[in-house]
Amino acid sequence: MGSVRGVAARALHLSRGVEKPSGRVTYIVVLEGLCRFNLHELSTRGAYYTARISPLEMTKAGKF
Repeated sequence: MGSVRGVAARALHLSRGVEKPSGRVTYIVVLEGLCRFNLHELSTRGAYYTARISPLEMTKAGKF
């Protein structure tokens, strides 16, 4: 797996939005970012994914 980065987040709020004339429903999701990480390995165990990650430290310039 190449250099893959991601953001760990938790859902703070989920609400159902409006239903479109096509029948499609929109949702409003509010997320809180917890940390950025490098993804080293991704595997499935049953119906769930598990990952081996390492957190990215932020530099003084605000970059990861």
